[in-house]
Amino acid sequence: TGVQTCALPISPMPAASPAGGALPASEPGVLRLHLDGSSDPLAGVSLPEGLQALSPGEIAQGLGHTLAATDCEHHWPVELNHAAASRVLALRVASRSQVKLELVSTAGAGLLPLRLLLVLEEKAELELSQRLEGAAAGLISLVLEAHLARSARLSHGLVALGCPEAALLGHLAIEQEPES
Repeated sequence: TGVQTCALPISPMPAASPAGGALPASEPGVLRLHLDGSSDPLAGVSLPEGLQALSPGEIAQGLGHTLAATDCEHHWPVELNHAAASRVLALRVASRSQVKLELVSTAGAGLLPLRLLLVLEEKAELELSQRLEGAAAGLISLVLEAHLARSARLSHGLVALGCPEAALLGHLAIEQEPES
């Protein structure tokens, strides 16, 4: 019996175009962002009221904090993501705001590293849906860190589609204050 091997490029590759064609329009009140691991998903996008990008200082302060608090910053899928990710999508949901966000990513051959940092202020609500598609032999590496302040609410749904050669390594770390 022969052993079959498959070489997977470990350097980040450009995202492929969606295999299933164009997505239907997002629901009213939902902001759709396309994450490809290399370009700025917020470029040319007007964020809805209550949602804002974190400043570079806030990113430096918050990135990795939740991973450390949940004792998973050295798990190998997290380390792989950190070694490959060149961008982070870092967002804040303002206190008492209700935001609906859809994140869409399509990966071609190779590695697609996605890194997210979410901060929900007191009594903020975020409905987050993610659609990940592996269109070729490759790996999507997803690390999502979320900090929920008192009485904040995060609803997260993820749909991952792909061909038989595609793979997903996902890691979710959440730090919660009381009543969240």
